[in-house]
Amino acid sequence: MKKNVLLSDDELLGTATEDTKKENPIRRGTFYFALISTALGFLYLGYALATLLPGGNSPSPGGSVQVANPNPTRNIQEIVFEISRLEQAVLNNPKNPEAWLELGRAYFDDRQTQNGIKAYETARSLAPLGSDSLTRLGVLYGNAHQPEKAEQALQEALALDPENTRAMFYLGGVYYYDLGDKARAREIWGRLLEKQPNMIVEDGLTMQEWIKRLTD
Repeated sequence: MKKNVLLSDDELLGTATEDTKKENPIRRGTFYFALISTALGFLYLGYALATLLPGGNSPSPGGSVQVANPNPTRNIQEIVFEISRLEQAVLNNPKNPEAWLELGRAYFDDRQTQNGIKAYETARSLAPLGSDSLTRLGVLYGNAHQPEKAEQALQEALALDPENTRAMFYLGGVYYYDLGDKARAREIWGRLLEKQPNMIVEDGLTMQEWIKRLTD
């Protein structure tokens, strides 16, 4: 039987070394990003964009931003060019929610948590977000240690699309790891298990095997 894969796309995953997985295979870091701070502000439109982002009147100290490169096939120049292009697009048309969504997705893929949150929040102030965008915003909130906001965004994502398995999976993670409500987490993951019992979630494990390892 062909198995569905929930977490093969690392856009919604943190990273862990093989040794770390062996020592603690189910951990909070599975749900959230490991950020790498890199001073690249001089390559961005930092000051001008900061005046558009909510609550921002100036760039971060030294003009630096948080950048990580989760895809080794993309060099840093390509990432800088893509994000700079999208930043220029929102500068040219700051009332365009689609431009902010694209920028938020780019920040999300590049694991720039705070910039991603601000971009998605700006998009939401201009137009309602869809289920996938709310899921990404929820993951960003989780990574920023804002579990209540993560819970709300993921609940909204599921209200729009009850079959959104990623939102369901990460909502369970918020309850289990951040809010300390393990019973609620197991209830949500149980619903996911009913929908996709053979879904691969981590390290080759099915959802059923993953839950068993978590609770053993």
